[in-house]
Amino acid sequence: MKYNIMTVLSDNYLVFGKLFINSLFENIDYSNINKILIVDTGLSEDSKEYLLDFPKVNIIPTEDQVNSNKIHDSGWERKTYSKSTYLLDFIENNDEFCPTILFDSDVIFYRDFFDILDNSHHKDSDVIACERNQIGRTPGHAATSTHIGCFICI
Repeated sequence: MKYNIMTVLSDNYLVFGKLFINSLFENIDYSNINKILIVDTGLSEDSKEYLLDFPKVNIIPTEDQVNSNKIHDSGWERKTYSKSTYLLDFIENNDEFCPTILFDSDVIFYRDFFDILDNSHHKDSDVIACERNQIGRTPGHAATSTHIGCFICI
């Protein structure tokens, strides 16, 4: 089965976006990928050109071009809390359905993951949580959860 990969990205997170896209092509069997959808929430033309050099990449424009100056400011919150809306908009306005996975843009792919989605043990699962590694976390770090949901698949 082929999947679309979606992420939301601005120049504020471009360092992560470059790690995202490079690790995707270095470590994932991209024959399983239909399209890579990058929702533009503040990318420069140079950044778009860099990303479009990769096969299967499509940039989805938005009106959200508000810059974020620090984590948890209003610009960051607006972008973070609108990700699932962008996913739903894409699914509802696309004539040809293809399962689409929304990833956080700070994900690094270190191995293929399609076996998790296509696994018979998970076929009826609404949620698959990823255990969060606490090694190396600064004591008192804000992220104290033991599990994380870093992707959504529709």
